[in-house]
Amino acid sequence: MTAPGRDFRSLRHWDGSQHRAFEELCYQLRDRSLDGPDLVKTGNPDGGLEWYVTRRGGALWGWQAKYTFDIDKALNLMERSLRTVVRERPTCRKLTFCIPFDLPDAPGKAQRKSARQKFKDRKDSWRRRIPGADRVRIELWSEGNLLERLVHHPSQRGIARFFWDREVFSTHWCSERATAALDAAGGRYTPALHVELPPAFALQGLARSEEYWAEYQKLRGAVAIAANRICVPSYTGLGVTKELRGLVRCSAEWQQKVPRRVDLRLRLERRPLLELSAALQTAATDARPSHPPQPKHKPTARQARHTERRYALARSLGTLQRAIDAFDAFLQSGASLAAESGALVLKGEAGQGKTHLFCDAAKRATDAGRPAILLFAGRLSGRRVWHEIAEQLGLGDAGREVVVGAMQAAAQERIAHRLVCAGSRSLA
Repeated sequence: MTAPGRDFRSLRHWDGSQHRAFEELCYQLRDRSLDGPDLVKTGNPDGGLEWYVTRRGGALWGWQAKYTFDIDKALNLMERSLRTVVRERPTCRKLTFCIPFDLPDAPGKAQRKSARQKFKDRKDSWRRRIPGADRVRIELWSEGNLLERLVHHPSQRGIARFFWDREVFSTHWCSERATAALDAAGGRYTPALHVELPPAFALQGLARSEEYWAEYQKLRGAVAIAANRICVPSYTGLGVTKELRGLVRCSAEWQQKVPRRVDLRLRLERRPLLELSAALQTAATDARPSHPPQPKHKPTARQARHTERRYALARSLGTLQRAIDAFDAFLQSGASLAAESGALVLKGEAGQGKTHLFCDAAKRATDAGRPAILLFAGRLSGRRVWHEIAEQLGLGDAGREVVVGAMQAAAQERIAHRLVCAGSRSLA
């Protein structure tokens, strides 16, 4: 199976190199049937894997890309990665290497072995020489396998446009088009008059930006700190020891299931987080000590200490409940709704600053190196919307498949994309 005109040697540079572009392309051509919460795309250092999935029983299946066209160099790089995997990921049971060339069955000039035989022999050698390698099944996706995956990918044309076109949807490309759109906005966008408004942060949620996740982490951290400061032994004898132990268990579950670190590429799933926070709020309410009756006489020192511990617990629980309320409000905000749905509708009368807000969001995104597109819906007829969008972006009569596919390819690499529409009309 071939893809006409697609040669991995002519891949565009992405994030500074063809190697990074090849890694990202392989990830986007992965087996989608394995997608889900157990899929992890690694950062740098990657522990020997570009991405992996956790299977039943805890076994890992991992993938690693090697962008070289020399079999001997490829095998050396593979061995280095395999050694890292068996050392740092001992539960890995399948490792698939992705390479940009096919392995010939016949040896080349002045060679005793073919590339395919070299690969087979090296796999046998790894099992003997590398402790733990005998537990890992080694597989290969070569050029033909990857091109076949590309041909059958539903976004084939868009992915091909993104990875083989040297300009489309690059950071520089997006920045140039955003600048042109800002110029076209004229007096509707005045950076000097910009003020921060709540709808602006909703756009951060839509983009699932670093700023949005930083706020999430700050509010989550406040809940965890407040909960961890409540120590059961400090409040025994107040009649709520059982409830406090229940609160500690509920807090441990909350901190385990509400992730501290998040994958910036993933959409937010609010429902389980809201349910966990509601349960923690209830547990904190149940743990509040009752107010004792006012003493008729001056309290003893022991009674005074007892009362002070009661008030201290009430203050700590109040701090915790306010932190939960703040986290809950964040999850129910317009920003989090946009982060979950991947869509945002902003309505308002003419002249209220909608265009300015969208222009500022696009400028901030491109200035930060994130791909963003700014379109004016008033320039669209509503009849052939995606063709008109392609024309506005200088892509000719590309159509929906190419435009959306290329946008999705850029989005998977750069966290998120925005299709920002400003004007009197909107896109569905």
